[in-house]
Amino acid sequence: MTEQTENPSLDFLKQVCILAALWVVSLSFGSLLVGILSQTIFQIPDLQKLIEEIQVGEHSDYKNILRFLLSISHIFTFIVPVLFFNWLYWRTNFINSLYLNRGFELKKFGLCFLFLLLCLPLANFVYALNAAIMGNPEPSAAELLTKTITQMSSPTDLFMNLWLVGVCAGVGEELLFRGVLQRIVAVRFQNIHAAVWITAIIFSLIHFDLQGFLPRLILGASLGYVFAWSGNLWFSIILHILYNSSQILAIYLQPELANQEKPTLEPLIMGTAVLGSVLMYFVARWLNNNSEVTKLEGNNNFFKNPYSVDKIL
Repeated sequence: MTEQTENPSLDFLKQVCILAALWVVSLSFGSLLVGILSQTIFQIPDLQKLIEEIQVGEHSDYKNILRFLLSISHIFTFIVPVLFFNWLYWRTNFINSLYLNRGFELKKFGLCFLFLLLCLPLANFVYALNAAIMGNPEPSAAELLTKTITQMSSPTDLFMNLWLVGVCAGVGEELLFRGVLQRIVAVRFQNIHAAVWITAIIFSLIHFDLQGFLPRLILGASLGYVFAWSGNLWFSIILHILYNSSQILAIYLQPELANQEKPTLEPLIMGTAVLGSVLMYFVARWLNNNSEVTKLEGNNNFFKNPYSVDKIL
């Protein structure tokens, strides 16, 4: 144990560095494990070459193997670092320390669900704005891989994508970004709004898709406020899973959506964004006024950080 410090900036820097180090180590180990599994079990000598060949329409029978391997990589990228960080800092029950032990209020969850739905017109507007700003650059490797993965031709493909994009992403990303990162940023700055938006920026950047940066920023901030208002990480996890899964299901039912052109700044898009934002404001105001007082404890088991957020909003 290190001695208690009265410098919150130093404590915060240590926390971020530890979290980043755990993330890099776990990601690297996950990549190594995926490489070993691909060669020993699935007899794939060059996984990167296989991905490139799948992207041009070859080896379609390997897509679900690729989805399985990507899910393992995702678990080591997002979930495993959280497990180790939780053990280092909070040394308490994993469920309790990450706000996964809260009661499920159906009315509050319904309003959080409505809030996220009302965010979608705004997200669609900023997506069109993002596309107008960025123009038509060459798609990134991450964007090409996502497009390849979301091409489905069977119920098995659908199930694997719901597991990868819906469950793995929804659970892993919420544990890391809302459960840990947003929490330590809130503890440092004593301001939940700063914590929500800083975390949302990092959440959007880490997807390495600049064309989707702004709408993903809106989604991340929305999920951040859902966690803040409810004090229940299950709310943001479930909503994230539902959001991702609905996109996968829509593409499965209408494959042409995967190749749909990016929206343009049309009056209908701008009008629905304005209307959605107004309604979203009133829902957010109710949630804010009726949110429970949630205490985000400092990381007092590792660096003995005494700083906490007594009320998150």
